[in-house]
Amino acid sequence: YSQSSSYLCGVLTKYPNYPNVELVIVLMVSSFQAIGEEDSAKYYVYLYKSMFPQLDVSDFGYDYADNYSVCLFMLMYDDHIIMDH
Repeated sequence: YSQSSSYLCGVLTKYPNYPNVELVIVLMVSSFQAIGEEDSAKYYVYLYKSMFPQLDVSDFGYDYADNYSVCLFMLMYDDHIIMDH
């Protein structure tokens, strides 16, 4: 799971036109959750939500609009994020 999460978290940033974005995100989140890295799962869900605003991330139970701390973390540590608000 650790290798899967490491690989999957970079797929959509490296290949932003990948045709099955939802599948990559589901597999990535599942991998992070399996190894107990919930914060990493949230980080990448919010990152990809900012890159692909049409994504429905509600199935993961992460509140995108209200998670100020994760968004702040993203801005502090990742200088190439495209925020949609």
